[in-house]
Amino acid sequence: MADRTCRLVIYADPDTEATVMSMKIRCIHSKAGCKWSDQLKQLQSHLVTCRYDAVPCTNNCPAMLAKIALDDHLTYTCPRRKETCEFCSREFTGEMLEGHLGSCQFEPVFCEEKCGATLQRRFLSNHLLNECSKRRVACKYCSREFVYETLTVSTHKNNH
Repeated sequence: MADRTCRLVIYADPDTEATVMSMKIRCIHSKAGCKWSDQLKQLQSHLVTCRYDAVPCTNNCPAMLAKIALDDHLTYTCPRRKETCEFCSREFTGEMLEGHLGSCQFEPVFCEEKCGATLQRRFLSNHLLNECSKRRVACKYCSREFVYETLTVSTHKNNH
């Protein structure tokens, strides 16, 4: 049996093509805000410069966005943008920085016991154990716990 390949060839009518390509149209992104309007045959060249045409993110994240939004995306929302932690000066991608913030050891935090101190996270444990005026300490006479700043040896000792 012979192999038969069927090919369909359509010859465009040059007059109809000229009429259609000369029709005045609006940009395919007119609903997004593009004001361009011209002949259909100019559309492809317009799309090269149209600020509303979709382009892939230049950081190779999966986002496709309008050219007009690319700068904001690269600066603020791209998960692969490069950012520096303001506390430790290490560089991260945007998505990694979000996880780093809240655990950076150089980030200033308030004392959990509400003594009013602000210190780097890396010093918090020592502060809570040894320095905080609101830390709980055991009384050396009765072993009950008291807030350090309210524990006065003389008043408590006299009650024993």
